[in-house]
Amino acid sequence: MIMKRFKKTVILGLVVIFCSLLFSNCATELGTVVLNSEYVYPNSNVKPLGRTSGEWKKTTFLIPPALTKQAADEVINNALSKHESADVILDYDYVVTLITYPFWFYTLKLNIVGTAADMEVGKQNIGGGK
Repeated sequence: MIMKRFKKTVILGLVVIFCSLLFSNCATELGTVVLNSEYVYPNSNVKPLGRTSGEWKKTTFLIPPALTKQAADEVINNALSKHESADVILDYDYVVTLITYPFWFYTLKLNIVGTAADMEVGKQNIGGGK
C-alpha cells in the first residue's frame, strides 16, 4: 500500500516537472542606443527620411545560434530597404534577444529601430563662402 502511494507520488511529480518544462521559456535581452551615428561623414548633407526598423531571427536546436557580421548586416539592410534612397540609419536602438525554449531550442533575434537618412558626401558648404 505504501509502495503504491509512493509510485503514484513519484509519477505525479515527474508529470508536473515535465509539464512545467514543456510550457516554460527564458529570454535574455541586451540593447544599446547609438546616437548620431559615427558613420555619417563630415562635410555631407544628411536628409532624414523617417523612422525605420528591421529584424533578423534564427532558431536552432541544441546549440545557441551565433551572432555574426552577416546577421548584423542583414538587419541593417532590412531596415534601409524600407526607404527608397536611405544610405544610413541615425540615432538607432539595437537590441539582441536570446530566447531559450524547453528541450534545447534557441531563438536569436536582432532588432534595430532608428531614423533612415539619405547622405550626400562632400557637398556641404562649411566655410560660408560661395
